[in-house]
Amino acid sequence: MKKMSILALLIGTSFLVNAQTDIGGRLGFNIGSATVDGFSELLTPDVEILPGVTAALTVDKHLDDRLMISTGIGYKRKGFILDETFPVDVLDMTFPIGAKAETRLDYLEAPLLLTYKFGNEGGVRPYLGIGPTFAYALKAEATLKAVALVEFNVNTSELDLNRDIYNRFEVNAQAIGGIRIPYGGGAFDLGMTYTHAITDILADPIIDIQVRNRAFGMHLGYVYTIGAQPKA
Repeated sequence: MKKMSILALLIGTSFLVNAQTDIGGRLGFNIGSATVDGFSELLTPDVEILPGVTAALTVDKHLDDRLMISTGIGYKRKGFILDETFPVDVLDMTFPIGAKAETRLDYLEAPLLLTYKFGNEGGVRPYLGIGPTFAYALKAEATLKAVALVEFNVNTSELDLNRDIYNRFEVNAQAIGGIRIPYGGGAFDLGMTYTHAITDILADPIIDIQVRNRAFGMHLGYVYTIGAQPKA
């Protein structure tokens, strides 16, 4: 039994040593929005973008010289604005009147992407990836703003995500593209992502309103390579 344990340890250690892995971090920004369906025809608010920040630790497990499995864990602020305003003409001038609702959601997110790198090892390498991400909502808040010539806050409240009407778990489809520029023992990582939720934020069958996050993001980071280069 002891010999088997030692053999398994040696095999596992050999695999880790001979498998190239990129470990890194990235910072970026996120331009969030949402697809909203189910409102009454009498109430059709516009959906506007809302910026947020992102930060992540990344792990890329190389399968060969070009393919790798990309995962990690990160923080992402998503959100959107519902705008229900209409123009009012006063003294030959047009003023907006109405209300806006800004919703911000903080997520912990883990991707599982299949990524393909172009170019050759040691040079600049563009890459493309696609796959699901899995997210958990940590916190959410909504700010109601009144619009009457100017915008002013009416109320900001934290949403109780433990209520049954909310869905804290989110599954997304994500596409990523970028470029890695060698430097030192790793590479600078500059990229863009597009994420679209497959699941709804709301889970209330009575009001039957579907809200799904979507976002465009950009990031800058650095990845450090450990292990040996796998054979193609």
